[in-house]
Amino acid sequence: VIKGKLAFVTIMRGCNNFCTFCVVPYTRGRERSRPVSSIITEIHHLAEKGIQEVTLLGQNVNSYIHEDSDFTDLIRVILKETQIQRLRFTSPHPMDFPEKLLNLMAEEKRFCSHIHLPLQSGNTEVLKRMKRGYSREDFLQLVMTIRENIPGVGLTTDIITGFSGETDDEFNDTLSLVREVQFDMAYMFKYSEREKTVASRSYPDDVPEEVKLERLNTLIQLQNQISKDVNASEVGNLHEIMIEGLSRRSKEHSSGRTCSNKVVIIPGIYEPGSFVSALIGDSTSATLFGKVQ
Repeated sequence: VIKGKLAFVTIMRGCNNFCTFCVVPYTRGRERSRPVSSIITEIHHLAEKGIQEVTLLGQNVNSYIHEDSDFTDLIRVILKETQIQRLRFTSPHPMDFPEKLLNLMAEEKRFCSHIHLPLQSGNTEVLKRMKRGYSREDFLQLVMTIRENIPGVGLTTDIITGFSGETDDEFNDTLSLVREVQFDMAYMFKYSEREKTVASRSYPDDVPEEVKLERLNTLIQLQNQISKDVNASEVGNLHEIMIEGLSRRSKEHSSGRTCSNKVVIIPGIYEPGSFVSALIGDSTSATLFGKVQ
């Protein structure tokens, strides 16, 4: 999929994790990784078309494996053999995140310092019922490791409220973890049972709809405030941004993203795919506003 000077490249299909709420392993099958050579050829073709940024896609990209090459090996080859200026990926699984991937991200400027790390719940018992394969403590340790390796990294996540059996105390664990981690942004949903999943067979959808919605609204309010505070801390910082196009709200402004995946609006019209340095002067919960230096 191509969008302006950005493109999305699928490196694998399917999933082996069988999280109890998820239907992907049943609809898309088990994990199948593409050959490295096939991925490199596709990215070469994209670069020839003027693509500057590629996002690698997979249900669990960090479990990519083809012959002797794992996900970190794939990233190294892409950076070495292609001219792509920015490389991103989504989504990894917190259960098996290799530290050598973090080291590579810290070393390589073209490997963007943004990680979308799906949490789903901040309570260990709920995570067990979801069959996520990690505990609350495991997740917090991973976040600490990521931030120690990559200062200024952008962290985003997915969270579900009202999963089967979720109590008020278990939901409060999610709120406290969100406060502790301070995600840049989160995709937040109330639990919706899916046919053919383990949860639909083994766990009753027993949290009342109004409770799910109330918890979701509470979580959204908290995350919006955190996003506002995180973005406000960027005021005064200088960022290299890649221009993606005109601002949605003004044809006299351009929109781009930082390496850590924050949206920046700047005055003036700039060529999509070009890189500019912007000094951040203002912010909202969703957007940074800067001036070109």
